[in-house]
Amino acid sequence: MRYLSELAVFQDLSPREMEELNRITTMSTVQKGRVFYRPEEPGEVLFILKEGKVQLYRISPEGKKLVITTLGSHTLFGEMALLGAKMHNTFAEAVEDCLICVMSRNDLERL
Repeated sequence: MRYLSELAVFQDLSPREMEELNRITTMSTVQKGRVFYRPEEPGEVLFILKEGKVQLYRISPEGKKLVITTLGSHTLFGEMALLGAKMHNTFAEAVEDCLICVMSRNDLERL
């Protein structure tokens, strides 16, 4: 649960809320090369990257990969789709083996 409290977005939660957040979080190992989401897919999940690296990128009309950023440990991704955009506008791909925590939109709304 400590890893959740280290993220700024969760620092103001009460101990009870943190326990509930920890309860709804699913942890999994992901291999390099997995694409978490693509543009125009609905955003139903918030990801917390505990270990590894994830690249956010777009594909140009010419088919070239345009890297926006590479995320490292202890970062969130996928949150923009949960905050109102509804659809992702980038690809998110594991560029290393990763340990991630996953929270669904429905679970977060119940908090």
